[in-house]
Amino acid sequence: MPHCPMKFRFVRGKLAPGARILDIGCGNNSPTVTKKWFPGCHYAGADIQRYNNSDADLAAISFCSARRVRVTMRFPRRATTL
Repeated sequence: MPHCPMKFRFVRGKLAPGARILDIGCGNNSPTVTKKWFPGCHYAGADIQRYNNSDADLAAISFCSARRVRVTMRFPRRATTL
């Protein structure tokens, strides 16, 4: 079997079949590579443009929306010491 890509090593063997994967910035053929390693997953991809994705990549995406979506992420403030 081919070598697992670095970006999947931390989840390989931990995702159950049917897992939902959201890929923000899904260019560079990420949909087909993801479906190769996790064939039973539900893959949703979002990107600002169709960057280096083939028709096979677009077919691998379970959900894709052309609407603009606002995402807000909150991170806890870290204390800094000087």
